[in-house]
Amino acid sequence: MEANFYSGGTNRRFGKTNRRKKKTERRFISVKRRFVETFFCFVFVVLCFGKSSAQFVGYEVKLWIHDFEDSIVFIKGAYGQNAAMLLDTLKMQKDGSFVMKGNYHSGIVIASSLQEDLFSFLLDKEKKFTIDIFPDGFYEVKGSVENDRYLEYQKMNKEYRTVMYECNAVAKEQPAKRDSLQAVLLKARKTFSDYQQSFYKLYPENLMSVLVRAVTAPQVDEKYIDENGNVKKGMEAEYAYVYRSKFWDSFDFRDERIMGTPYFYKKFQTYLDKMTMQTADSVFSSLKYFIDYANSRGGELYSDYIIDLYLGRYSRLPFSFNEAIYVKMVDSLLNDEYTPWLSQSEKDFHLAKAEQIRPFLPANPFPDIAARTLENKSLRLYDLKHRYTVVFFWSAGCESCKKNIEELKNFYKDNKDKYDFEIFSIEMGGNIEETKKQLQQEPFDWIVVQSNPTQINKLYGLDIDHTPEIYILDNDKRILNKTAVYQHVRAVIEQEEMQRMKAEP
Repeated sequence: MEANFYSGGTNRRFGKTNRRKKKTERRFISVKRRFVETFFCFVFVVLCFGKSSAQFVGYEVKLWIHDFEDSIVFIKGAYGQNAAMLLDTLKMQKDGSFVMKGNYHSGIVIASSLQEDLFSFLLDKEKKFTIDIFPDGFYEVKGSVENDRYLEYQKMNKEYRTVMYECNAVAKEQPAKRDSLQAVLLKARKTFSDYQQSFYKLYPENLMSVLVRAVTAPQVDEKYIDENGNVKKGMEAEYAYVYRSKFWDSFDFRDERIMGTPYFYKKFQTYLDKMTMQTADSVFSSLKYFIDYANSRGGELYSDYIIDLYLGRYSRLPFSFNEAIYVKMVDSLLNDEYTPWLSQSEKDFHLAKAEQIRPFLPANPFPDIAARTLENKSLRLYDLKHRYTVVFFWSAGCESCKKNIEELKNFYKDNKDKYDFEIFSIEMGGNIEETKKQLQQEPFDWIVVQSNPTQINKLYGLDIDHTPEIYILDNDKRILNKTAVYQHVRAVIEQEEMQRMKAEP
């Protein structure tokens, strides 16, 4: 089994390859969410660390990095979706060493300078050890057989991949040598494969063995495969079903060490994003299947993490797809069976938010919003008689809004009559003069009215806590989709038009 595991970065210094809104002062200007994502990720980690105390233990590791000019080393680790989480900052001791001492989650960690990742090592059963790193890239481990084996594995993996990359590069430049290079590559692959099998047999509990088993592709009956190694025609759907049903068979959910590496979440992403049809019903079904499967195999840490992560993620993303999944999660998982660790206040928060979202999911009628134009004329949404209506909540000065406006302008100009749609734009900033100033600079051809978040929420139950926010409606003013980006507007209308054309006699 071939597997490429993270073993640090490219250490040019030593010549060694080891490789969870911040609101602005103006509430309704679109903002970057990096801080929030980081914060919630931190919260998830704290919560889950508490649930995995068996793998959160004390270590003392001394690092000797010879001929190293920096006085600080950063220790990074993985947890769930965060593959490079800062765990500790080490200052050089008087004797020139760096000492990592404290409680950490078991797994793979990376020592880094300000410029680059230097090397990686294991935190596992052995709690106290020393690693010497020399300028030529040589490692010497004292007091950790686990790391001896880990570094040995990384060395063999590197050697094999070096041969593979070199052969592929030469074959690309010199096609005539492909046959001879293929022989070299096959020999290197067999050598590494034999080494892997021996390693797994000799050291079944080593973290590398556990990780390889965890990411191993499911074994599917050969009846689905033709002589060329491809899935037989006509059997693709059955093969995909079987492959997906076996996807987690090799993952040891009782081993919490895997959470302390990048590989659990990578595997989960493959399962949810690439092996699941991207509809709200299908994605929720896959989430629920994984949660039940993990729980049945002692993997509460993994299922709890996914529930916590996706409850937080889907509650913040302003798209119908995500909101539909979020409501399904709240309806199905906020109970003593799945989330006993959530406080009642947390459950109440999610329940209230789900009820706020539910009336605005696709197929529901959108409220008949009444607002005043910049000329102080009253206008109602339902007065518009078109095949499609785009309700566009925006703010003057909002940079994300500007990007959407530019794209919408072109789409509106080219397709307004073709698709029979109108844009009902509602400026939410509340400053008429600022809005007029922007429209003088960037005039719109569509309808512009003005309101504010408090009024919209009070009268219609809509919580517009950021802009842009866009609803696409059909001719009966029922919701087709909700989005925050122009591209979805175009895609939804074009898809609806294709379906309408097919339905016509």
